Amino acid sequence: MVQVASPVAKTEAKTNAVPLSAKLHQGRFGLAQSARNFFYVKPTVGTTPEQVVVPIYWTNVAAQLRKGDHIEILTADGGWWAELLVLFANATEARVIILKKVQLMTIPAEQFEVATHQVKWLNETQLWAVLRKADAQVIKDGCAEAQDAIAWMRGNCAVAA
Repeated sequence: MVQVASPVAKTEAKTNAVPLSAKLHQGRFGLAQSARNFFYVKPTVGTTPEQVVVPIYWTNVAAQLRKGDHIEILTADGGWWAELLVLFANATEARVIILKKVQLMTIPAEQFEVATHQVKWLNETQLWAVLRKADAQVIKDGCAEAQDAIAWMRGNCAVAA
């Protein structure tokens, strides 16, 4: 027995069919590494995520960026990390958006000091350090993490205020 498709079935088939223009053209498919760059940025301590989305922030490196590039940021003190996407770049500025942002430093501010000493990020050589408040003398440095410096200070310095 031969079945003949009804006009309703033909209409439904046409409605559900994917048009040929919806297929991905091979020329629009390729390796990501050939289409964009991945950059790493280590901003100075104190730089905020809000500052890095201002186009003028990128003035010194804007000419190296192009639309679609990704930028990974980790502050020198390990305070926060973010991934950015470049939306626009020319010779003097770049517009970026934050795709992901993670606040890595979650230690309450009051933990960073006792009556006579404080913990502070110094630089990439001395790292986290314990300083005497009276004269800002470095008592202990080289702590890779703020928690390490805090623990040393609480175990070796004056009683908390």
